Amino acid sequence: MTISKIKMSGGYFKEPTEFNLFKNHKQVATVIYGKNGSGKSSISRAFQEAFNSNFEAPTNYEFSSIEFYKLIPHPNQGYEFMPTSEISIPCYVHNENFTHQTVSFNDTGLEAIVMFGEQIEIKKELDILETNLKTANINYSNTSDRLDEISNPKNTESYFYFQKKIKDKLKEQWAVRHQKINELKTLGRVDDKLFREILNSEETNASYAELEADFQSKLEKYKKLKSSSPIDELKPFSLPTKIVNVLKLLGVELEKPILSEKEQKIVNVYSSLENNKASEARYFLKSSENTCPTCFQNVEPQHKSEVLETIRKILNTDEANRLIEKISQLVLEEYILNFSTFDSFVENSLVNDLKANIEEYNKIITLLKIEQQNKITNPYNPVTLDSDINEIIININESINKINLQIIEFNKEISQTKEW
Repeated sequence: MTISKIKMSGGYFKEPTEFNLFKNHKQVATVIYGKNGSGKSSISRAFQEAFNSNFEAPTNYEFSSIEFYKLIPHPNQGYEFMPTSEISIPCYVHNENFTHQTVSFNDTGLEAIVMFGEQIEIKKELDILETNLKTANINYSNTSDRLDEISNPKNTESYFYFQKKIKDKLKEQWAVRHQKINELKTLGRVDDKLFREILNSEETNASYAELEADFQSKLEKYKKLKSSSPIDELKPFSLPTKIVNVLKLLGVELEKPILSEKEQKIVNVYSSLENNKASEARYFLKSSENTCPTCFQNVEPQHKSEVLETIRKILNTDEANRLIEKISQLVLEEYILNFSTFDSFVENSLVNDLKANIEEYNKIITLLKIEQQNKITNPYNPVTLDSDINEIIININESINKINLQIIEFNKEISQTKEW
């Protein structure tokens, strides 16, 4: 398939112009010639733009229209239109642009050198590398000069300048602190190892005063730990057997003896007395005195004997005597704990919680002692306790467990401090 005619508009040809390249099927070549500026290069650029031969697609098109035609098959004469997309024959354009992009002259030496094709690309890469090398050499030279500057210990921008300043400051302050920490006879040594450790320490936004206060606090803690001995953990607290037995005895209900109406009234009055008043009443009834210590009235000896006999009748039954004897033998004790062994390092909130729980427990013990004495005075009435002592003991042990965790941590710090 041969392109026989081209019709185009653009470049040198402002108006649509036709060129008959082949007039018949026997023609094998066509030469286009003309003066400079007559449009020869425009024709070549039209082919180049149409087929993008050996070059990237142009961003701004020079020609507004380019049409190709072919000869109508023999024996008919004339031309018919050919869509560019259907033209498969190769098209090579070697014009002035091609020469500029593919041919280079190197005339920097004694002899001119002509380079073609791939040599041009290599030459471009070499030029770029040479430029980069020059830039790198300049950067290297500048960096080397800068390194010399900052390596000078007398330069205020030098690392070594500040290193010396820091070491001098450390010798003034840290050496003294190091002596205190390690209890040395001489000042601590400031060497490169210490300097590196300080440089690698974490940054902080705290002020000097804050850091100084923090140091003093930690130093005091360190000294205390170093001189301290491990603390024994608190033992879990359980409900004493005495309390269990007292609660059982308080709940015992004895069968009351048969009393007359007068005897019942005497018992009711006696039972209503407080413990100390009941003791005073028994002492008065047994004594030779006739003035009542409660109402300050004169009491006949016969009446005293009747009242005392009635009380004995109530209290001196076999069951009552056994119950009184059992409950009298149980001596209740409060829970006493020495907080001074651990309250200096355990959180105040934990210590206060344990104190509050123990205080609640001891209140119940005090109440039990009162009820215990009431039961001795009147063993026939059963007594029940409203407070849940088991729940209080659970709370005490929870507080003990939390404090023991801090005691364990404290003992660990003591061990680490002594090892250090």
